[in-house]
Amino acid sequence: MARCLIADVDRERRASLRLRLERAGYAVREVEDGETCLAILHASSVDVLVVDLGLVRPTSIDLIREAKRQLPSFRIVAVTDASHPSGDGTVGEALAAGAVLMIQKPFSFAHLLLVGKFVAARAL
Repeated sequence: MARCLIADVDRERRASLRLRLERAGYAVREVEDGETCLAILHASSVDVLVVDLGLVRPTSIDLIREAKRQLPSFRIVAVTDASHPSGDGTVGEALAAGAVLMIQKPFSFAHLLLVGKFVAARAL
């Protein structure tokens, strides 16, 4: 069973993703900030991190960098708003910092599941 951690400031979106991923067979934890996320990454075994690029404490980019520094083989999926086109600096920074894939909101849950399965398989 793949273990997923969702880092997003939006409580409703986190809860919705958690419930759907759990129904799909994932073990899921959720956090609202980067500090808590890093603490969980240190203390738990996680296969995939889904991180929204709207985090501020630390920023999502700093979180991705730190997670990759501490766990170089760790798989990270970044989620961005449609207002951040793929050429946006934040998106490029997330990929350069270590995110393996980018998903743009709004996205279908089926798309997220496909991405999650691909990323989790690469992590094994």
